[in-house]
Amino acid sequence: MTDISDTQLYGQVDLSTTGLLPVGWVDSVMQTISRYAVRVELDGSYALRSEEEPVSKTKMQVVTGDVIASGMGWISSLYRGEILQLAEKFAAYPLACSEDQASAININVLERSGSIYERHTDQSALTAVLFASSSLGRGGELVLEHPNRGEIRIEPHEGSLVIFWGGEVAHSVSPLSEDWTRVSIPMNFYRAHETQEDRAKLNSYLYTPAQ
Repeated sequence: MTDISDTQLYGQVDLSTTGLLPVGWVDSVMQTISRYAVRVELDGSYALRSEEEPVSKTKMQVVTGDVIASGMGWISSLYRGEILQLAEKFAAYPLACSEDQASAININVLERSGSIYERHTDQSALTAVLFASSSLGRGGELVLEHPNRGEIRIEPHEGSLVIFWGGEVAHSVSPLSEDWTRVSIPMNFYRAHETQEDRAKLNSYLYTPAQ
């Protein structure tokens, strides 16, 4: 367990300046969404909320990690290579990639004004999010909840990678203030040598197509 109050909450790197992202990477992401994304509706079953809070549903598109692994080798290589190294540098201890291919890397898409992603924590110790679009003041900030300093809002910028303690820090996406395509690529990392929890039930919740 990490004492978040005494450590850095998140790290941020602009990958667009590092040469790690291939030419045309955003087009590759958008083409994958067009071909393979599934529309889902999360009903709040896994959301963190008080009993008084109303249930907010999350309507979005998602591309699962098995699809990404088979068709976007460049991002799978980054996940298991340079991004893993950046995550380990942030954490200051060895990490492991997810053993569950479907949830290792996802592409998440929010599009409509008012869209959110529910407040939650992750099963993995550390989460990295690569943004493939920019907010430009249109909402959709990544919201991290620091135990002492309250909410920290991070505006999406294309090419920006944010690394944070997703397993312990409650986080969400603030409402989009207008229609725009918010594209994020979350990646899960676990502490090396720890037993990774079975994700079958959670994956069913996250990836079952909306009716």
